Amino acid sequence: MYDTSSSHVLCALVEKLTGEKMLDYLKEKLLRQNGFSEESYIIEDPFGTSMGGSGLMATPEDLQSFGISPNISPV
Repeated sequence: MYDTSSSHVLCALVEKLTGEKMLDYLKEKLLRQNGFSEESYIIEDPFGTSMGGSGLMATPEDLQSFGISPNISPV
């Protein structure tokens, strides 16, 4: 069974403590320096908290900049 509840709680804590949305905080501290696109976003839960653990929407190039290989089939 896969469970992202701890990641979601951690994300909520970061947002509460920093006063920023998780992705804004990450872009400021880490992602912009690595060329992460500004088009990326994180899905929010019904309470407005970013979905830590499963909500990041990013381009394949963004993922590759961190060494993550997206599963993309050639057309």
